[in-house]
Amino acid sequence: MHEFSLATEVIKIAECEAEKHKTLSVSEITIEVGNFSGVEADAFKSALGMLSEGSILEKTRLHIVKTNGTEFRVKSLLIEEE
Repeated sequence: MHEFSLATEVIKIAECEAEKHKTLSVSEITIEVGNFSGVEADAFKSALGMLSEGSILEKTRLHIVKTNGTEFRVKSLLIEEE
């Protein structure tokens, strides 16, 4: 399941962005998943849920937006600055 690899990368992206903003809190993340990306949105959501325990994304609200393309990308992060 490459969804676990994608979830790991999303966590790294969130950690990097939070570090840039000198915060430890990401309140929301929006991911775009294309219908032709080969990514199972439910499997990705489960993988991210498992891998985010103890990470910066542990309490983050996840929004998955399905599109008609081939993309898989982090569309937005809502970072709570301290």
